Amino acid sequence: MESYDGNRGNCCCNSSKWILVAIIGIAAGVFLSGIRKDLPYSHEIDENIYVDLAVKMVSTGDMNPRWFGNPGSTVIYPLVFLFKLWTAGEYGGGLIGANPIIVHAYAADQTEYYILGRMLTVLYALLSILMTYLVGKRLFGERVALIGAFFSTISPLIVYYGQVVRTDLAGTFFTMLSLWLILRIYDAPSTKNQVLAGLAIGSAIATRYFMVILCPALVAVDVMLFRMRRGESNAGKVNLRSMAAGLLAVPISFVLWSPFFVLDLPRAIRSIIYEARPSHFGHDGLSFFGNLAWYLTKSIPANLTLPIAILTVAGLVLVFLRRRPEQLLIVSFAVLLLLCTSLSKLHWSRWTIQLFPTMALLAAYALCETLAYLVDRASFVRRRTGAALTVLIVVFSILLVHDLLLFTIGETATSTRILAREWVIRNLPDGAKVAYETYSVNLDATSEYFELFGPTMLAARGSLREFYNAGFEYLVVTSSIYDRFLAQPDRYPCEASFYSTLFEKGYLVKEFKPSDLNRGPTVRIYRIRGPADRTTE
Repeated sequence: MESYDGNRGNCCCNSSKWILVAIIGIAAGVFLSGIRKDLPYSHEIDENIYVDLAVKMVSTGDMNPRWFGNPGSTVIYPLVFLFKLWTAGEYGGGLIGANPIIVHAYAADQTEYYILGRMLTVLYALLSILMTYLVGKRLFGERVALIGAFFSTISPLIVYYGQVVRTDLAGTFFTMLSLWLILRIYDAPSTKNQVLAGLAIGSAIATRYFMVILCPALVAVDVMLFRMRRGESNAGKVNLRSMAAGLLAVPISFVLWSPFFVLDLPRAIRSIIYEARPSHFGHDGLSFFGNLAWYLTKSIPANLTLPIAILTVAGLVLVFLRRRPEQLLIVSFAVLLLLCTSLSKLHWSRWTIQLFPTMALLAAYALCETLAYLVDRASFVRRRTGAALTVLIVVFSILLVHDLLLFTIGETATSTRILAREWVIRNLPDGAKVAYETYSVNLDATSEYFELFGPTMLAARGSLREFYNAGFEYLVVTSSIYDRFLAQPDRYPCEASFYSTLFEKGYLVKEFKPSDLNRGPTVRIYRIRGPADRTTE
């Protein structure tokens, strides 16, 4: 098979531009279509961390977030800016210093602030697509870049995290920006390009700490250049000076984004220790090799689909066989990222999101090389190259597109959590004593109707007997919680026993299950005392 040289079969510049615009435009429509989710009743997991911090910083004028978990600075500070503008424009108050008006505005309607935060995430997601295209164009050519940009947009995992106030897509954008600038160093070595790459890497680290592994990629490109220019006079001195400037730009950029990490270092260290805790029910318990196997055999195939995952492996093999230095550099970074992620005591599918653009490009590379192989050996394919490529793209992406369509339909429909909330309000008697779990229903605003306990993790708050003795009539539980414990009863015997006893002894009043039209977890509402009173244990 002839090596793909980055130009073979490329689209003309004009059409490529409009194809890219179309991909980004369609992605924007998909991201925005489900952006409301369960608002105004409930936000998504961890969104409140960033929104509440930004609201507090605007209200007090104190720019120390006092939380450095991600550290998430590239989300928190833009949110502060957006919230200042919005509050001053809609409700009054100044743009400089404290604006306590936001406290009342936020209490009256949180939805507008969450939507602003989600719009910021959408922007990062769209910029990530652009950077995926630019990196792909440099590494593999126009055609691969466009297909890779398309593949990188159609995973439901990417779309979901592109619709919520979190750091995942901000981290993806700054990661791809850093890789693109590192490639520019390879093409045009200069102190300017070194510094720009260092600034981008510092921004990535200020978004998510573990992106510090971009630093070895920066060093690697300098080592490659040093070896290539070894025979030139003063090459080593110039290279070391530029390399030092680039590496120095990394901490400078980080501190510019996160100044209070240094000024409030003890609190920052406490935040890091807490976020690096080795246990999280349902997402711990695996070794390094266990985590690696989970990512490779479960998480990645599930979120990319098996056909795209197979193409990704094929593209990876091609890169290592052909040994083009710049391709090896970027792919080696992706492999290192996966290995370092597997070192954690925890495992989350979202931790692979920064890998998705590279995997999408590798899949597109393998797809285009497959087409090149067919063109070389089949004249009927040569005469219909465009049609053949279209067929290949459809065949390998149809499962992913199908999953995305179902996901998007579900995101725009009423979730199980909202259906359960509405049912509780309509059907439970006034004054009923209700305990509910996190991720089940949000009943915070219904205290005038019910005596509430939650949101919490019910199994961690006592036995079923204790809830019964305390006078609780209804318990609301969710598969987002109980599935994790029931999947590992040996590790969580007390919690698993709580739910097993509830399912056996409690009276199931109503159950809301997810479907193609209703996203969310299964939510169950049990009565543990009343007309159908049963003995509890």
